[in-house]
Amino acid sequence: RAVYRKPNTQVVLGNNSTYHITMNIAVTGFSGLLGRTLQDCWHGDDIFVDMYHRHPTDKQHIQHISLDLLDQKNIVQTLRQVHPDVIIHMAAMTHIDACELDKQQGKAGAVWKINVDATRAIGTYAAETGAHVVYLSTECVFDGEKDMYKEHEEKHPKNWYGETKSEGENALLSLGIDLSIIRSVIAYRPMDSTTVFGKIVDAYKKGIKFPAVSNQFFMPTHAEDIISAIEHITHNHLFGTFHIVPPEHITPLSFALEIGTHFGYDTSLVYGQTLEEYFGIERAKLRLKHACLDAALSQKVLGKSARIVREVLRKLSK
Repeated sequence: RAVYRKPNTQVVLGNNSTYHITMNIAVTGFSGLLGRTLQDCWHGDDIFVDMYHRHPTDKQHIQHISLDLLDQKNIVQTLRQVHPDVIIHMAAMTHIDACELDKQQGKAGAVWKINVDATRAIGTYAAETGAHVVYLSTECVFDGEKDMYKEHEEKHPKNWYGETKSEGENALLSLGIDLSIIRSVIAYRPMDSTTVFGKIVDAYKKGIKFPAVSNQFFMPTHAEDIISAIEHITHNHLFGTFHIVPPEHITPLSFALEIGTHFGYDTSLVYGQTLEEYFGIERAKLRLKHACLDAALSQKVLGKSARIVREVLRKLSK
């Protein structure tokens, strides 16, 4: 279960109000969706260091330092330069099919080196210094055969991506560090064309029929809700495994229909397909039938839940 520890970054004032001491936070994956969302939505005045590979963020007031996640020694040396209080580790190789192709390389492949070895190196630095690691994981550590998975159920990945992310979790857990594992499902931001939400909107705008999977359940999660949870976890030093998802699961087809209905698009353009029809038989075997996480415990600890899509859409109308 999630474990609460008293924050050492919070100061109580005489009038019972509090403020947070500014923290030095190193981030991998700053140029990705969650990194971009963090830049837009973080409320605290913490100092961020963008540990980038190819493209540093162009946001002002963010420091930058180059980092090669394929070089474990470089990771530890770079972190020693930055000396962060917190490391938010979001960078990973995530495309299920691309990861599967790399599986034949095993532990010598880029997927293992980035998703496991680099994660272990970050944990090694944290064990050396006492830094807090916030690790972005995935529902793919499970096999999707059950309806729902709680935070500490036994993991059974069915694809190489999930296997390597599970091993990344295990590597960090073995080090006994201050650790927060964040699992979520299909992060999106409305109108962002790189996410499933934006791609659905773009498909409607083209006015051409398009498919959506009808026999899979998932829990698409607004990226802002994930970042809000991470900020709360970081500022309050909450350690453990957290599931950040809405309290409702839907099919991709239902998701597309809700979006189309909200914006007044012609919902007859979208039609259902099975996982096998959409991905093909072999690729469908790598997908979870139930990409669903039980977040009841995490919601109790955090005091709030991620929003279901209808709530997100209602906010867009305001």
